[in-house]
Amino acid sequence: ELQSAIDLAFGANKITVGLNGSALQFDPVGSAGNLPQVTVSAVSGNGGIAALGFTDGQSYKIKTDVTLGAIAAKFATPLTFGDFYINGQKITYSSSDTLQDLINKVNSSAAGVTMSYDVYSDKISFTTKGTGAAAKVQLQDGSAGNFIAAMNLDTNVVSGADADVTIDNVQYFRSTNSLTVNGVTYNLAATASNLSISIGRDTDAMFDKIKGFVDKYNETVKAIDGKRYEPKFKDYPPLTDEQKSEMKDEDIKLWEEKAKSGLLHGDSILSNISRNLRALLSATIQNASSGYDALYKIGITTAPYDAKNPQNAGTLVIDEDKLRAALAADPDGVANLFNNFPGASPVAAEKGIAFQMYDQITSGINDLIEKAGLVGGLTDDITNELGEQVHDLQNDIDLLQVKLNDKEDYYYRQFTAMEQAIQKANSISMYLMSIQ
Repeated sequence: ELQSAIDLAFGANKITVGLNGSALQFDPVGSAGNLPQVTVSAVSGNGGIAALGFTDGQSYKIKTDVTLGAIAAKFATPLTFGDFYINGQKITYSSSDTLQDLINKVNSSAAGVTMSYDVYSDKISFTTKGTGAAAKVQLQDGSAGNFIAAMNLDTNVVSGADADVTIDNVQYFRSTNSLTVNGVTYNLAATASNLSISIGRDTDAMFDKIKGFVDKYNETVKAIDGKRYEPKFKDYPPLTDEQKSEMKDEDIKLWEEKAKSGLLHGDSILSNISRNLRALLSATIQNASSGYDALYKIGITTAPYDAKNPQNAGTLVIDEDKLRAALAADPDGVANLFNNFPGASPVAAEKGIAFQMYDQITSGINDLIEKAGLVGGLTDDITNELGEQVHDLQNDIDLLQVKLNDKEDYYYRQFTAMEQAIQKANSISMYLMSIQ
C-alpha cells in the first residue's frame, strides 16, 4: 500500500519501498553513481514519519546544509569529531559544522586540494590544485576524530604524473599538458604516438594586425586633418575676465569653443606630418620582395575623394581578397613590407612602412614639442617657441605696468603740487584783500 501511494504521487519506478531487516527503507531507482536524493519531511501535526521509523529531514544521501552532529550516527562507521590531515595540513571540525562548512575549510587551506561532494554519486572527492608528479593527495585521520574512516576514503597517497612527450627525438617532461619548444606551443590532449605536426603561419592573425594598422593610420590622419581644416570664427576673440563676469558659464563655454576653433588651421607642422605620411603610401621599400614592396601591391590603397564624405580623403582602404592572397603566397614578404629593419644604421628607404611612419610621427611630435612644449608643461617655458613668446609678452606687460605706475605717481605729484599752488595763491589773495 505504501509503494502504491508513492507511485501515485511521484510515478512508477521512482522510489522502491522495502525492508532492511525489520526497518522500513526507501531506495531511489536509477543507475549506480547517478541516483537522485530522497528526503522525508514531517508534516505539522502529523506523526506519520515517526510512526514509520524515520526522523524529520532524514535523507538517502548526505545533505550539505545539515550539521554533521545530526547525521553522525547514520554512517556505517559512526562519525566522531576532532581533526584530520590533508597533505600534512590539519583540518579541525566539530558537530556544529555542516559538510559545506568542512568543504570551505579544506578549499581555503594550504593543503593544495579542492574538496567537493557529488550529490548524484553520493561521494566526497579531493582533487589537487597543482598538476604533475609533485601534486598529491594524502589523507589521514588525526588523534581525535574519524572523518576519513567514516567517509570510507582511501588513505593511500595518490600522486599526479608529469606529461612525457618526445619531439624530434628529444624527450620533455612537464608538470602541465602545455609546453613550448622553439617558439611553438604544444597542448597535449591525449596519449598518442608517432604524430606528424605541420607548422604554418597564422595568416588570419597577420591580416587582423594589418587591418588594425590601417585603422590606426586612418584615425591619425582624420585627427590631424580635423585640426588642419577646422574653421575659424574671427568674430569670437578671447574673453577678458571682466567679460566673463557678466556671462553665464554655459555661454562662456560655447563662446570659448568658437574662439579656440581653428587655432591650428593650416598649421605648417601638421601639414608636414600629413604630407610625409601620405608620401609613404606610394613608397617602395628597397631590398624588400619585389612582389610586395609597396602597399598597393598587397591591396592597400588610398580612398578616392568623395564630396559627401570629404573627411575620408587620404585614408586607406583594403582589398581583403588581394591582401589575403598576398599573405597566403608570401607571408614573410608582406611582413617585411611593414617591419623590415636593415641594421644599426639603416637607410630610411630600406625601413618597413611601419618604421618609416613611426619616424615621421616622432619627428612631427618633436617639432610640436619644440614649438609648443610638452602636454601639462608651463605656458611660459622658454625652452619652446610659444612658451618663449608668452614669457616675453609677460615681461613686456610687467615693464609696462611699472611704467604705468610711475606715470600714475607722476600725475599724482603734479596734482598735489597744483593743489598746493592753488592754496598758496588763495592765501595771498585773501591777504591782499585784507590790506584793502
